[in-house]
Amino acid sequence: VLVYSLTAKKFSSILKCEQPITQMCTNGSTDILIVGTQMGSLYLYDLINNNTNPNASMMYNYAAVAEQDIAGFKDLEGSKREEAMRKMMIKYSITNVTFMSDGLIDYPHYACIKKLVFISRSASGISQIGCLDELGIISIWNIVEMSNNMVTDYELNVCLGGKFKMALNY
Repeated sequence: VLVYSLTAKKFSSILKCEQPITQMCTNGSTDILIVGTQMGSLYLYDLINNNTNPNASMMYNYAAVAEQDIAGFKDLEGSKREEAMRKMMIKYSITNVTFMSDGLIDYPHYACIKKLVFISRSASGISQIGCLDELGIISIWNIVEMSNNMVTDYELNVCLGGKFKMALNY
């Protein structure tokens, strides 16, 4: 998914997602993007604090983007290929998911997400979104900013360095 910044008038980042995306919404600001997928998963992306460091797996992602963006990239070798990769890293930021619903206990959605809607944002910063899947199951989620960036055994769905999590609000 390409994220386009209206203020900068350019593509700001590429969101990495393993499933086809069917719906998107924000939490009432431009900091967070929540996506629903064809398989019923919800993913949260922190668009401001992208803790993605270019490592071996990220270089593979940049190479995949470069193949689409730079004519003849596949034929480049050595320092020319490295220079092309550096240009891609400057041009695009690949953003990994911050929170994912996959594997949550009592997760209600196992069908395609048909609608994601921003509901409200409280003065304390907690946002709520609503979710509807194709089977008619409705859920409401709280989006909470964690006070520290430590992931515990009980928050396995928050990626390392993640600042936000989602909690199912029955």
